[in-house]
Amino acid sequence: MKHLAAIQQKSITSTNEHLPTPGHTHTHKEAERPPIEPIRLPTIEEIRGQDIWNNCAVRSVVSGVMGGGLGLFMGMFLGALDNPLMQEEMNAKQQFIYTAKQMGRRSWSSAKTFAVMGLIFSAAECVFEKVRAKHDMKNTVVAGCATGGVLSAKEDENETKHLQAMEGAEARLRLYQIDLLDYGSIVPAVHGCAGVFHLASPCIVDEVQDPEKQLLDPAIKGTINVLTAAKEAGVSRVVVTSSISAITRSPNWPADEVKAEDCWTDIEYCKQKGLWYPLSKTLAEKAAWDFAKEKGLDVVVVNPGTVMGPVIPPRLNASMLMLVRLLQGCTDTYENFFMGSVHFKDVALAHLLVYENKAATGRHLCVEAISHYGDFAAKVAELYPEFKVPRLPKDTQPGLLRTKNGSKKLMDLGLQFIPMEQIIKEAVESLKSNGFIS
Repeated sequence: MKHLAAIQQKSITSTNEHLPTPGHTHTHKEAERPPIEPIRLPTIEEIRGQDIWNNCAVRSVVSGVMGGGLGLFMGMFLGALDNPLMQEEMNAKQQFIYTAKQMGRRSWSSAKTFAVMGLIFSAAECVFEKVRAKHDMKNTVVAGCATGGVLSAKEDENETKHLQAMEGAEARLRLYQIDLLDYGSIVPAVHGCAGVFHLASPCIVDEVQDPEKQLLDPAIKGTINVLTAAKEAGVSRVVVTSSISAITRSPNWPADEVKAEDCWTDIEYCKQKGLWYPLSKTLAEKAAWDFAKEKGLDVVVVNPGTVMGPVIPPRLNASMLMLVRLLQGCTDTYENFFMGSVHFKDVALAHLLVYENKAATGRHLCVEAISHYGDFAAKVAELYPEFKVPRLPKDTQPGLLRTKNGSKKLMDLGLQFIPMEQIIKEAVESLKSNGFIS
């Protein structure tokens, strides 16, 4: 598996919409970094060698050849022990010829048997590992998919201890305390990485006092700083986490056309309406594409929707807060902020897929279906009638055409999205068990 890095931006008054974890505050002081023992990072050559071995076909063939070799020697050994009944009547030459034939016959038979066994066992094991990794995102650390992961760490260790507690994290997860507006703090975090995942952006969907300081600068300048550090470090590919907020709102988009990767949020509309978060995500993604074109950096983008699922970190992200408010009776329709829901596991898997598949290019909408917030609220009310979920209009997102195949690019890469009903059930039950709702 490849060496990955994920970098998050601070967020004191808000949470990150696109991750199962909230944003983190940060101060670039060496003394405040988490006390984690340094580990040796793999070289690019080592990573490429591991990539070859992780190919199921290569691993199966090698195992088959090794099994055949073992069978060959086993057959020779058994053939040499074969004792013919008429041995006493054979002369030395006849005994030699007989033994040689037996060794050859036994060797060929054993070689075929052991080769087939080795090939089948290795192929089955490899396929099982990949399926397990696909459906268990904890496995991205256990299997080495997230070696050397990077997060901006907060002074409060409670913000990161859930990450350090994950299986395999002690050996493979390395935390850095960084400031995305401080290029110098990013360089050591990116150094030695074969790939970088830039997931961070402050998320404030309520009233913003200082848009430039709170949203625009961290999103745009932070993205350029990460891409610059990645380019200087010789990173092979950068995956940038954008948002559906860079796709909608787009009021001039034809009502009979699906909003997908070729649709962009209307910048002037956002400025007029004070939609600073969509504006920050749109400008940051455009800046990433301009940088990639100018500097020749391999960049690919994931545009997640409203990210929900079981609660892992100590605080809720903006998307989960949206669900909590709905369960509490909030009638907001999130007209400018909703395009569909997605399970956080699918968001994580989408990032891995577009990173590892070199055929993946451009933007990738990441929602289980393009839907309205009214659809989501109705499903929550149906599943949890004990809560006072308000009845909202069916069409809460003007000009948004519904479709189950909005994320076709990711589906073509093999991603099978968890349906809305399961997303809601896992999210609500987790909110209950963690005491966020009762």
